[in-house]
Amino acid sequence: MKRFMNRAAVSLVVAGLGLGGTVQAAPVSWTASGTPAGLAATATATFSLSGSSLTIDLAASGGGAGDYGPGSALTGLFFDLGTNNLSLNPASATIPTGSSIVNASSCNPGPCGGVTNVSGEWGYQNSPGGFGGGAPSSSYGIASSGYLATLLPMDIGNFNGGAAGTNLDNPASLDGANLGLLPTGVSLNGGLASTPVIETTAEFVLTGLPAGFALSDIANVSFQYGTAFSDTNLPGSPGTGGNQNGAPEPATIALLGVGLLGLGYVRHRRR
Repeated sequence: MKRFMNRAAVSLVVAGLGLGGTVQAAPVSWTASGTPAGLAATATATFSLSGSSLTIDLAASGGGAGDYGPGSALTGLFFDLGTNNLSLNPASATIPTGSSIVNASSCNPGPCGGVTNVSGEWGYQNSPGGFGGGAPSSSYGIASSGYLATLLPMDIGNFNGGAAGTNLDNPASLDGANLGLLPTGVSLNGGLASTPVIETTAEFVLTGLPAGFALSDIANVSFQYGTAFSDTNLPGSPGTGGNQNGAPEPATIALLGVGLLGLGYVRHRRR
C-alpha cells in the first residue's frame, strides 16, 4: 500500500510539473479601434493555442451611424509569430455560431445562406521580411481581398489545407470586400448593398506550430480594412489573456502548486 501511495504521489508530481500532459494557455486578444473610411470600427483578434494548432477568431464590432462601404470592411489580419519562416498549414476558415453571411442571396454561383465554410474566400500567406508595397511589416497575413496572394491559380483562397477552397462568390479569387467582416446591424452603401459580407466573426485555423511555441510569441498585430494596402490599417494592442507581461499563466501556476504539494507528500512519506 505504501509503495502504491508513493507511486501515486510521484505521478501527481509529474502531472503537476506539466511533464505528463500539455498545458494550454489562456487565449490572447489583440484589439484596435479607429475610423476606416470615416466610420467607427473596432477589430479584435483572439488567438488560441491547442497543441500545434493556432485558432484565430477575427471579429468586427463598434458599428455606428452611416452607410458602410468597402473601405470600412475588415478584410485582413497581419502578425508575427516570433520567427518569420514557419511553414504553417491554413487548415480551415469558417463562420462560427452567432455570425452569418449578409446578402447571401447575392452569392454567385449560388446563394450561400447558412454556409459556414469560407475557405475559398480567405487566404493565408507567409512572406518573411514583410509583404512590401505599403503593406504592414509583419510576416504573416490572412485576408479576403486581393492585396494578399495565395499563389494558387486565380489567387483563390487556400484555407483548405493549403489547397484551393470552395468558391462562394465569383470571380473565383480573393476579390474586393467580398466576404469581409462588418459589425452587426450596420447599413451598407452602394458599394456593398448587394455584396455578400460576413457579419461579425470569422474563425481561422493554422496548423504546424513547432514545439515550444507560446502565445506570447505573437507580436506586431494589425488589422487591414478595405481592398488595398493604401486603405486603413489599424495597429493592434494586446488585451486580455495570455502571457503579455511575462507572468506565469494561471494554468501553469495551478500545476506548479499541485506539483509542490506532491513533492511535499513524497518527502513526508519518506520521513
